[in-house]
Amino acid sequence: SNHDDHGWVAGPLVSEVEASGLFAFENGADKILLLRTRGGWRAYRNACAHQDLPLDTGILDEENGTITCPWHGFQFDSESGECYSAPQCQLESFPLRITDDRIWVRPG
Repeated sequence: SNHDDHGWVAGPLVSEVEASGLFAFENGADKILLLRTRGGWRAYRNACAHQDLPLDTGILDEENGTITCPWHGFQFDSESGECYSAPQCQLESFPLRITDDRIWVRPG
């Protein structure tokens, strides 16, 4: 029913982003970054907490579970959003679910 869907935003199909493991899209003011990790997909605000610059051109290393900011090389745990370079710069995580191959995100 609709009230359960309040705040949820339709993202891409899993099959559309399977190849790169990295996908960014916007919903109004919300900039959303999807990352594939060993534990599945994660959604974050598409902004490095360091200087609020977008991360979607960053380097996703699925083997090591990291994403590296393209601007200043800050490195994050793709699974948790934790920042290895500066602990106070953790990525802001959003709830994510997958329904019928479609990724849904609820931006905070």
